[in-house]
Amino acid sequence: MVHQLLENAAVHFYQVRLSTDSSEAAAFYLRCGFDQVADDTATHTKTLGHS
Repeated sequence: MVHQLLENAAVHFYQVRLSTDSSEAAAFYLRCGFDQVADDTATHTKTLGHS
């Protein structure tokens, strides 16, 4: 399901940014291909490729 959502998002967006405070969710997003980032507004990002 996440893969399908990201494919649909790639048509309109260059990057997905999200924030979580749960270690379980963080591990889930890493398994989904997100990168962990040190940012004030996001804990994870994934570049989709649409520019």
